[in-house]
Amino acid sequence: MTSALNNDEQYNGSISGTCWSVNDQVHGYGYQYDDLYRLKAAEYGAKTTDCRSFLNN
Repeated sequence: MTSALNNDEQYNGSISGTCWSVNDQVHGYGYQYDDLYRLKAAEYGAKTTDCRSFLNN
């Protein structure tokens, strides 16, 4: 299991992260962008919590 995903809030239309649950386990990706808003990294994680507390925002 992992802590919150390393993602920043996005106010420019970019997706900051996504999560879903399967069998009481939450899975998700946190996305990071460079200064030109290009996707530079995606971090995967899974844990037993809700989506809102799983993402940093």
